[in-house]
Amino acid sequence: GALSGLLGRGGAHGGARHRGDGGGSATAAAGARGGPARAQGGGAARGQGGASAGAKKPQAEVSLRYTVSVLSGTGILGFEDNTANRARFAHPTSSLELPDGRLLITETHNNSLRLVTPEGHATTLVGHQGAGTRDGPIAQARFQRPRSLCLLPDGTIVVVDMDNRRVRTLSADLETVATIAGGQHHDRIHRDGMGGNANFGLPTAAAAGPDGSVIVVDKATHTLRQMVKRTDGRWEVTTIAGTPGVAGQRDGPCKGNADRMAQLNQPEGITAASDGSFVFTEVGSHTVRRLAADLRSVTTFAGTSMLAGEADGKHSSFNCPVAVAEVADGNF
Repeated sequence: GALSGLLGRGGAHGGARHRGDGGGSATAAAGARGGPARAQGGGAARGQGGASAGAKKPQAEVSLRYTVSVLSGTGILGFEDNTANRARFAHPTSSLELPDGRLLITETHNNSLRLVTPEGHATTLVGHQGAGTRDGPIAQARFQRPRSLCLLPDGTIVVVDMDNRRVRTLSADLETVATIAGGQHHDRIHRDGMGGNANFGLPTAAAAGPDGSVIVVDKATHTLRQMVKRTDGRWEVTTIAGTPGVAGQRDGPCKGNADRMAQLNQPEGITAASDGSFVFTEVGSHTVRRLAADLRSVTTFAGTSMLAGEADGKHSSFNCPVAVAEVADGNF
């Protein structure tokens, strides 16, 4: 029932502005200076100075400090456009920072997209008409449990419409909604294809690559799907990781011998990393994993497979991680 702002401080000079990128996550824009050393793979980072040749380099613990404050909402479940301390929400799940500083929010249980100003004033962009599948001008468009947002290079916003099993777009001027893939079947059928001929089991998140392609997390079928826009304007959906309908937690190549191919277990959230790879969470295996930048392999990034917990350190554990974001110093 409320939105919380997260302001990062790394070292003497810090700060993070949030922009949406993936399922239920906000990606912090670069801006921290003098922060902790960049860690490769999370956890601790190796120090770069003060060690003589041949000496073991000391490990520096990564320490990020944040201040959490309520941006908008009363904490009471509801659906009300109002000022920061009077607005009400019902399960806001992801955010995207717009060029004018406002946040676009997917509000899953109200079947809506909301706008929130930097001062916390909330208004409904899409959703006054209730749940549905209708495309068109925002006054007529409808969603059914929208779950995630990501931004394409041309300013178009991708919306994962979870319960409609569709991937849709909101035009850069925030005026028009269109379905670009999925929605042919309301059961959890996995099918690759062009636009509306493709089908998703239960899409929960999406992240855009620098080339304008989109990686969609298909939780119910244990797969990652790629969407590529063709020259005729249609979007083609293909499976790039995981075996449809088969849950597993195996690292390896995305294609080839079935006994060695990567397997996924209820992937949930995803973000596009600065190195070109995609980092995603898995609630089924309690891990954080990485799809390589060339889309050819999957590795486990953090967490202990099939072990739910809250341990930090080298042998970390998670309990149903649902979202991920990259912060300014390269950690996640």
